[in-house]
Formats: sequence, C-alpha cells, structure tokens
Amino acid sequence: MGRLRSRRPRSLLEKVSGPKAVSIDKLVERGEAAAQEVRATFGEFLKLRVSELEGMLKPLTAPDAPNALWTQFYTVVHDIRGSGALARNLAVIEFCVSLERLLSERDPADARMQMALLSHINALNLVISRGTPDKASQALLAAELSRAVDSLPLRRNSD
Repeated sequence: MGRLRSRRPRSLLEKVSGPKAVSIDKLVERGEAAAQEVRATFGEFLKLRVSELEGMLKPLTAPDAPNALWTQFYTVVHDIRGSGALARNLAVIEFCVSLERLLSERDPADARMQMALLSHINALNLVISRGTPDKASQALLAAELSRAVDSLPLRRNSD
C-alpha cells in the first residue's frame, strides 16, 4: 500500500513560492471572482439557510433539545454571517452577530428564547423579502434585536 499524502491545503506562502507558485495578483483575482459568485447567488443561499433555521426552531426550543442541534443551528448562523460578509450585506452580518451573541451568551432554557430566535430569523426574512434595509431602519432593527438579547438571562456556568 502506498504512503498516504496529507490533504492539508497549501498555505499562502506555499502558494506564492516554489515551482508551482501562483502570483499574488492571480490569487487576488481568484478571490474576487469567488466573492462575486457569492454575491450573485447570495439571495438564494440566504433563503435556503434561513429556511433551515426556521425548520430547526421548534425542535431547538423543546425542553429536551440535544446540544448537537444547538451547535448545528449556530453553525448555520455562522455560515450565513460569513457569506453575508463576502456578499457585502451589512444587515445580514449585523443580524447574525446579534443572533450568535444570543446563542452563546444567553440561557437557552429561558421561555423567551424561542421569541428572541424568531425575531432574528424574521429580521433575516425581511432582508430576503425586501432587500437590505436603509441605514436608519437597519440600526433601529439591530437595536431592537439587541434589546431582545439583553432581556434574557445569561447562561449559567456548567461548573
């Protein structure tokens, strides 16, 4: 049996050095092309991922929801935020940062958690249905989401 090769991605230094070097300009060009593709398909991506969040909401807020489901939910939110950054959608980024804060800081057992999660999902749905809100509307909505997060008790330490 042959020796297994590592599938580790090449570092940036490895990509721009040696016999298989790619110019930094070429790498930037590839990155720009990838970002442009994300921007072009972001609306459909956002619809799909927000639909996944909606589907997880009820089982997530059940008393016996497994930790793995919370992790999966957080992962989808984080994915949306990262893609929102590539798509340059500041509203999506801001709403996801607030949602990540809710998920990481607040007590998931609180009875109001489902409404707070739903408020964030609704904010993302607003972007889907109406596009990115103007700065004033975005700031107002972000402030309301922040209040929803702040109204919930902090997580209890599991120590």
